[in-house]
Parts: sequence; C-alpha cells; structure tokens
Amino acid sequence: MKPTISKGLGALTPETWGEIYAAVQATGASDRTGEDYSKREKRFPARITGNLIVTSGRARWKYAWEEVRRAQATAFSVGLPSNYKTGTTSTDFAVNLLEIGNTSGLAYGYAHDGTLELDNADGFYFAPVPNGVIVEMVMRRASDGGLAYEFSAPNPIAGSCPAGIVQEFDGGEYGAT
Repeated sequence: MKPTISKGLGALTPETWGEIYAAVQATGASDRTGEDYSKREKRFPARITGNLIVTSGRARWKYAWEEVRRAQATAFSVGLPSNYKTGTTSTDFAVNLLEIGNTSGLAYGYAHDGTLELDNADGFYFAPVPNGVIVEMVMRRASDGGLAYEFSAPNPIAGSCPAGIVQEFDGGEYGAT
C-alpha cells in the first residue's frame, strides 16, 4: 500500500514516486544468483531407485530417484507426474542428510570396522536407504549456486547372526543346531 503524494516533496514528485513504486513492485527478492527467494527451495515426494556408495567404508551413498505424486487423494498409491524430475547416481543425484557426518570409523555415532559392519555386532552392517522408499526430496541451491537434491531417511541395519552364534551363547538350549 503506497501513501498518496499529491504535491511532491522537493524532487520527489507524484510521478517520480509512482516510478519508484512500480520499480520496487517489479523487483522480487532475490539471492546472489538472481534467483527469486520464493523459488529457492522446493519440496516434493520422490522414490529412491538406486544407490552408489561414495567412499568404501563410509556409510554415505549417492541416490538415484524419481519424482512421484499420490495417484489419488484418498489412496496410498503413487504415480509419475507429467514432466517428472529424476536423478541418477551420477547426474542430479540426491544425498541423505543423515549420512553427511559419517566417517570411516563412525556412522550415526556407532563404531564400525570400515566395512560398515557394526563393532560388537558381528554380521550386522549399515545399508543404504532401500529402493522403493518414498522420501520428501528437497531441491535447493548449494552455496556454489548449483542445484542440490537432499532428503533425510534412516538407513537400515541389515544382516543376520553369523553361523554358530546360537551355539556359542546358549549352548543349543533353544533347539538350534
């Protein structure tokens, strides 16, 4: 809402005030890349379609994905919208923000042996977010101005007890051979 200037304020005449007002209205808030702030971040549902470990021994993966939408407002099924976005493990890949702090010896604060097997939990290891999982994908500008795709989802701990572990701990008391 602009104030009405009827007589002018020195060099600021009603015409000049109108030009200033029009220029401000035509200019949206933008970041250093010139991108409109309202378009900086976009969230949408996406399905994980693949993964590639970034560095062996660290629980960090690059994820392939595809944008999805609920097929019906009253259903739990999803479909691909027209002109849907996708990413592969090499182009427009996504990263799981929960994996960023993982190192060659720690994942989520738990020690592992460098092969992603948990210390003191033989046979169990960190796994990537499984294919088919639906996540909320966030598309935003990275500090270098490039588009980044990110999501947050817990990684499963996969595996099974090594052979013979029941014999070692319970002596076969529970019918295991």
